[in-house]
Amino acid sequence: MPRGTMANPIPAPSGSAPVVQLQPTPTAPSASRPGAMRREDAAAYCGVGATTWDAWRSRGLVPDPLPPIRDASGRVRILQWATAHLDLWLLHGRPERGKFRAILEATRRPAR
Repeated sequence: MPRGTMANPIPAPSGSAPVVQLQPTPTAPSASRPGAMRREDAAAYCGVGATTWDAWRSRGLVPDPLPPIRDASGRVRILQWATAHLDLWLLHGRPERGKFRAILEATRRPAR
């Protein structure tokens, strides 16, 4: 299935194989696809469980989270990952964090 598409099965006449119609996935943030995701959602979005996500994060294999949301005492309360960053990370084949930082920086530079 091409990247950026989702299968939408169409009921088939009896006795024949189902027909799959490909439709583009949404690209803009929406209620079903937020602009930022917490750990569990980011892991699921990337096709792994939270425990695997944590292991990958500790080994530098996932993108950096957004700046953390802290409570009044300064403790980190919420870590979130930008959906656009996760999309780019997946598009580039899940590079390790250092390589992904370079990719992300290259996408931020103005074209000359």
